[in-house]
Amino acid sequence: MGDGVLVYFGWPQADEADPERAVRAALATLEEVGKAASAGERLVARIGIASGLAVVGDLLGAGAAQEQAVIGETPNLAARLQSLADPGCAVIDAQTRRRIGGLFECRELGEFHLKGLSGALCAWQVLGEALVESRFAAMHAASLSPLVGRDDELELLLRRWQQAMDGEGQVVLISGEPGIGKSRLIAALEERVTGEAHLRLKYFCSPHHRDSALQPVIARWQNDAGFVRSESADARLDKLEAVLLPLGATREEVTLIAELLGVPGGERYPPLELTSERKKEQTFGALNRILDERARRSAVLILFEDAHWADPSSLELLDRLIMRLAFLPVMVIISFRPEFHAPWVGQASVSLMALSRLGPRQATTLASQVVVGQALPAGMLERIVAQTDGVPLFIEELTKAVLERARQPDSAGSALSVPSTLQASLMARLDRLPVAKQVAQIGAVLGREFSNELLAAVAGIPEAALTQGLDELVSAGLAFRRGTPPERIYSFKHALVQDAAYGSLLRSTRQKLHSRIAKALEERWPDVVETQPELLAHHFTQAGSIEHAADYWQRAGERAFRRSAAAEATGHLAKSIELWRTLPEDRAQAVRELHLQTMLGQGCIARHGYAASETAAAFARARDLVESLGDVPQQFPVLYGFWAVQYVRMAVREQQNLARHILALAEQHPDPERLCVAHRICGATNEMTGELPAAREHLEQAIALYDPERHGSTAFTFGQDLGVAVLSHLVWVLWLLGYPDQASRRQAEALALARRVGHKNTLGFALMYSAMAGGYGHNAGVAAEHSASLLELAREQKFDLWRAGATVVKGWATARQGHGAVGTAAIERGLAEWTGSGAEWMRPFFLSLLADACALSGDVLRALGELDEAIAAVERTGQRWPDAELHRLRGQFLTALPDCGRPGEASAAFQSAIQIARRQSAKSWELRAATSLARLWRDEGKHADACNLLVPVYAWFTEGFETPDLKEAKAMLDTLK
Repeated sequence: MGDGVLVYFGWPQADEADPERAVRAALATLEEVGKAASAGERLVARIGIASGLAVVGDLLGAGAAQEQAVIGETPNLAARLQSLADPGCAVIDAQTRRRIGGLFECRELGEFHLKGLSGALCAWQVLGEALVESRFAAMHAASLSPLVGRDDELELLLRRWQQAMDGEGQVVLISGEPGIGKSRLIAALEERVTGEAHLRLKYFCSPHHRDSALQPVIARWQNDAGFVRSESADARLDKLEAVLLPLGATREEVTLIAELLGVPGGERYPPLELTSERKKEQTFGALNRILDERARRSAVLILFEDAHWADPSSLELLDRLIMRLAFLPVMVIISFRPEFHAPWVGQASVSLMALSRLGPRQATTLASQVVVGQALPAGMLERIVAQTDGVPLFIEELTKAVLERARQPDSAGSALSVPSTLQASLMARLDRLPVAKQVAQIGAVLGREFSNELLAAVAGIPEAALTQGLDELVSAGLAFRRGTPPERIYSFKHALVQDAAYGSLLRSTRQKLHSRIAKALEERWPDVVETQPELLAHHFTQAGSIEHAADYWQRAGERAFRRSAAAEATGHLAKSIELWRTLPEDRAQAVRELHLQTMLGQGCIARHGYAASETAAAFARARDLVESLGDVPQQFPVLYGFWAVQYVRMAVREQQNLARHILALAEQHPDPERLCVAHRICGATNEMTGELPAAREHLEQAIALYDPERHGSTAFTFGQDLGVAVLSHLVWVLWLLGYPDQASRRQAEALALARRVGHKNTLGFALMYSAMAGGYGHNAGVAAEHSASLLELAREQKFDLWRAGATVVKGWATARQGHGAVGTAAIERGLAEWTGSGAEWMRPFFLSLLADACALSGDVLRALGELDEAIAAVERTGQRWPDAELHRLRGQFLTALPDCGRPGEASAAFQSAIQIARRQSAKSWELRAATSLARLWRDEGKHADACNLLVPVYAWFTEGFETPDLKEAKAMLDTLK
C-alpha cells in the first residue's frame, strides 16, 4: 500500500486475543521503526487500530503489492484513526479500548467527527503496556462442569418434587437470562431423581418454531413413538397404537393424535367430522386424559424449556394442564428468559425461581472446576470472573477457549488473553477447527437442532469431512448428538453457539444455504412440507425467494387457521401479505391478497377483538380490494367484517351506510345466506340507533332465512353462528318493544343453539347478550348466572372483550345483591378493560350500570356524573337504544339528592325519557319511566295525573306480568287507587 502497511488480526483465523495482539504489534512496530533511523535522522510511524466486522474478498494486485480486498467500515475507521495519530503514536477506537481492558495504559483523546463515518467517535492513544500479572498455560476442558451456587434452588426443586410425588401437583417457573444456568439446574434435578420411579417428559421450544402450533408437543410424541423418516403411514400408526392403546386411548383419541402428528389415518382411523374448534378442544382433551393415565401409573416430571420461544397453542395447552394439576402426582418445570411474561405467577402450587448471576467466589469456583487436572492461575480466573459477570455459560465457554488456546502447538510462552465476549470466544474455538466450523455454519442455518440426513443433503461436502466436522463439534463441547444413523440428531449446546456460527457467514452464503435447504425439504421431505410449511417459509424468506416464501407463509397461515390457532395464523398470514405486496400488482395477486386479508381479519377478531386496530386494518384493506375487484366470493365476509369493526367502535354513520349497501348487494344475488347476513346487519344497526320496529322486521326476516343445516359453518366465516347472533339481537329488541316473555323464549333458543353449534365464540356471544338482558331487565339473578358462566368461558378461551363485559355485568349484579363496594370496583375494572379494547358499543349502558351501583352505595353525585358521561357518549356515537333509560335514571337520582332532591329537574328528566321511549316504540323503557314519574307525582299529591299517565301504558302490555317492571307498575297503580 505505497508507504503504508495494512494488517488484519482475526482473518483468516480468529483468535480471542486479536485486539491485544494488534496493540502489542503496534507498540513494537513504533519502537522498531524508531531504531531503524540512520544517525542524525528521525524516523517515525503513525498507527490506527479499529475492531469490528469486515468482509474479506478476492486478491487484488500482484507481487509484493498483492492484497485481499476488504470491505466494511472497520478498515476505513482504522485509516481515519491513523490520520489522527501524532508521529510515533498509536490510536485506537472505542471497541478496541473495551476489549483490551486494563492490559495497556491509554489516554482518552475525546470525540471526533471523521470523514465518511457517521456520528461522533471516541479515540484513545495507547501509552504503553500496563503492569499486570503474567498468564500461564491451561489444561484440557471437562465435558460438563459441576453445578455451582445453586444449592438452595436445587433443594427447592427436590422439595416440590416430593410434594408432587405425594399427589400435590407442583409447578416451578425458572426465569433467567441466557446462559444463567436454567438448563444446568434442571439437569442437576434429573440426576438427583434418576433412581426414583417416575416418567420424564421433556419439551424444547425453538425460535424457528415459535409460530408452529404445538411443535414441542408434536416433537415429543414423534420421539416417544419412535418415528423414522420414509416409513409408511401404517407403520407409524402401529407405533402410535403401541404407545396409546396400553394407556386406554379410544379410537377417536388415536385419530386425533395421529392427525396432530401429520400421520394419515386412512381406513384404519378415518378423519373425524369436526369443526376445527371442536377438533382442537378434543385433541387437547385427549392429550390431557392420556397424561392423567400416565400420572395414575407413576409420578410424572414435565420439563418445558425455553418457554419464551413457545408457540401460543403450546402455551394454551400448558395453561390448561396447570389449571388441573392440583391433585395429580405431576411436577412441571418451565424455564424462560426474563422478557417472557409467565401468566401462572401467583397461582396455587406455583413457585417462581429467578436465577441470579453467580457471585465472584462462586464464579471463581466454577471456572476452576471446568479445568480437569489443574487450576487456572489466579490472575486468569480473576479476568474470567470480571469479564463474564457471573453468567455460568460465559464462564464455562471462556475458560474452555483459554484451555484450547493453551493446547495449540505455538502456545508455549505466548501470551493468552481472555476473550471479551462469548461471541469472540466461540468463533476462536470454531476457527481452530476449520472442518467443524464449516459444518457448524451450515447447521446453524438449519436451526438449533438438525438431522444428520438433512445436513448431508445440503452441505455439499464429502461424507468423510462431514463426519469429521460433526465429531469435532461434539468433542469440543459445542454440540450434542443423540440417536443412531441415519436418524441421528445434532443440537447446538446453546442458542448463542448457533448465533455465533450463523453470524460468521456472509449474507450471500446464508441465502444460498437457505435456498438449498428449502429445496431439499420440498424434494425429499414431503411430510415436512405438509406439516411444517412455516419452516419452508422461513428458509425461502431468508433465501430471498419471495414468491416461494409468500406461498408457504400462506399455507402455514391456512393450516393454523383450520386448527383454530389464531395467534400463529395471524403471524403467518401477515408475513405472506407483506411479501406478496413487494411483487408487481395484478388481478391474480389482488384476489390472493383479498383471501389472505379476509382470513387475517377473522384471525384478528379471535386474537385481538373487533375494535382492535389490527382487525380494522385487515378488513379496511380487504374492503378496498373488494371494491377494486368487484363481485368475488369473499365479498360478504369482508363487508361483514368491516361492518363489525364499525359496529363495535360505534361509528353509526358508517354502520348505516354499510348496512344499506350490503342489503342492496344481497337483494341483487338472492342467496339465503347472504340475505340472512344482510338482514342481521340491518337489524343490529337499527337496534343500536333505537329504530326498534325496523330492527325487529329485519331480524325476523333473518330468522326465517336461517337454516341450521345449511348455515352451520357460518360461525367460522362471520365469527358467530348467524342464527345465534340473530336470536340474541332479537331478544333485546323484543324486550325493548314490550314483549318480555317472547324475549325470554328467544333467549333460551339462542343459548340452546349456541351450545349445539359448539363454537366457543358463539357461546360467548349468546352468554354476553343474555347477561346484559338480565342487566337492562333488572333481574340481578339472571345477570349473575350468565355473567358467571361467561367469565369462566372467557378466562378459559382468553376472550378478552367478553371477559371485560361479563365483569361489568357481574359487578352490577353483585352491587344489586347488597355488596355495593365490591360490585362497583368490579364494574370499574371491567369497564376500563372494555374501553381499552377500543369498544364504544355498550359503553353508555355499562356506565348506567356503574351509576346504578354508585347510587346503591349512597354516592348519588357520582352516579349523576357517570350518567352525564353516558348521555354524552350516546350523543357522540348515536347508539340511541339506552337513551330513554339514561334520562329516567337521571331523574331518579335527582330525586335522591339531599334536601328533598330536585323534583322539577327530575320531572323533566322523566318526561324526556317517556318522549324518547315513545319515539322508539320502546314500551319497556316507557313503562319504567312512567312508573318513576307517577311515583314523583304521587308524592307531590298529583294522584290523578299519575294514574292517567300510568294506566294506559300498563294496559298496553299483554305479557310479562311476572317481570320486575310490570310488578312495580302494578304496585304503583294499587297505591293510586
